Amino acid sequence: MKTLIIAGFPGVGKTKFAKQYPDQIIDMDSTYWDSLEKYVNTIIYKYENGKYQYILISTHPEVLSRLREADVPYDLVIPNKNQLENYVKRYNTRGDSDDFINLIIKNWDSWLDELNKDDQLAVTMSTGYLTDVYVAPITELLDPATKDPLDRLLDKIASALVLVGNKDSARTIMCLRQTLLDGGIKTVEQLNRRLT
Repeated sequence: MKTLIIAGFPGVGKTKFAKQYPDQIIDMDSTYWDSLEKYVNTIIYKYENGKYQYILISTHPEVLSRLREADVPYDLVIPNKNQLENYVKRYNTRGDSDDFINLIIKNWDSWLDELNKDDQLAVTMSTGYLTDVYVAPITELLDPATKDPLDRLLDKIASALVLVGNKDSARTIMCLRQTLLDGGIKTVEQLNRRLT
């Protein structure tokens, strides 16, 4: 399985996404680490280990800089600058401290300006959460217990690829979708039978 690191700004929905698929997504909240070195080393270890499909991390510039130095790729996901009011509501709803919220408010523009310069910026969110942008782990989608027809699952994957700016891969998925339908494969169960 290919692991993708997602560096998500506070409030984009890292924890929510990880809770939906705890066996395949790990939320590495930086507040639980006592040093930058240990945090970055653990991220790199988990990335190289390949156990998780997604590793969710902070957007601290020092962390991202160390990952770039180590040639470890990541997708950067940040809110649009005009979303401050919505994000303050999110922080209040999830019970963040006033100190945390005030720190975000004070630095909102400068932090987002700096993050916008990162060449690994993948998504600037106007609304929604990570779960609206990144697809569920592929193994979840292809679980035989999934009730969706195969074409609907492939549509979801293609839509997610378009959202993150990968239109070529989305076209490939849509070609695969049509090929499978033309071959009479309409459900995940039928696909699994053909593959075994």
